[in-house]
Formats: sequence, structure tokens, C-alpha cells
Amino acid sequence: MVARVARWRQPLGIALAPEGVYHWSWFGRRFLPWDDITEARPVLNYGPSIKLICRDSIWTSLPGDSALCWFGFFRRYMCTIHAGYLAVDPAIAYYGILFYLKNPDHRHELATDAGVERLRRMDFPPSLAEELSDSAKA
Repeated sequence: MVARVARWRQPLGIALAPEGVYHWSWFGRRFLPWDDITEARPVLNYGPSIKLICRDSIWTSLPGDSALCWFGFFRRYMCTIHAGYLAVDPAIAYYGILFYLKNPDHRHELATDAGVERLRRMDFPPSLAEELSDSAKA
């Protein structure tokens, strides 16, 4: 019950928008602007997770963040998306974040059905798969 009140009855999950990533966790919500995210990494953290590496400027609480984000430890916690709770395959969420992070000229799609269709079809360029396989080898 406490978790439901803390997150203002929002469902657990993420939303990709032209301006950034919205993340709803068990105990709150966080907004991460695209310009402040420098990298996305898949990690195993009690299940599949997506770790967003952010610039120092993200360590301030932004409008739309829950009150718990006033605390630095919670802001850091909210940069990890526990993908096992998502209603989609964690790989789709990760590839989507990575694609729009690396292709800012396509972020406008996130305000239209084109973004949904891209994610649904997993319509990502071959260069993204090559980059992922190269990072796995390193």
C-alpha cells in the first residue's frame, strides 16, 4: 500500500518521450532527460535491469520527480530500471532506449505512433546490433 501511495498510483514501468525517459518504480517516479543520459547498459541486478549512466547535472531533482528523489541515494537508485517488471520483453526496452539515445534525430517519433511501431517491429539499424556485439566482446 505504501508503495502505491508513493508512486501516486502510477503503474510500474517506463515511457520513452521526445524529451527523455520517464521511470516509475515501486516507490516513486523519475524523469531523465535524454541530454543527461550518456550511456545505457544491460545488467543483472536481481533480474534483468537497464542501468542508465547520467551526467552530473542529473543529480538534482526535476519537476515531475517524486519527493523521494530529493534524496541523492534514491536518485541514483532510479537510474536503474528493473526490467523484469515491465510489460514488454526487457530487450525491447533496452534496444529502444539505446536506439533513441544514439539517434536524437529520431526522437520526434516518440510523440507519434511511428515510435510505437518501431519498437513493436524492433526496427533498429544493423549498426545497433553490431555495436551491442562489440560491447559484449569487450
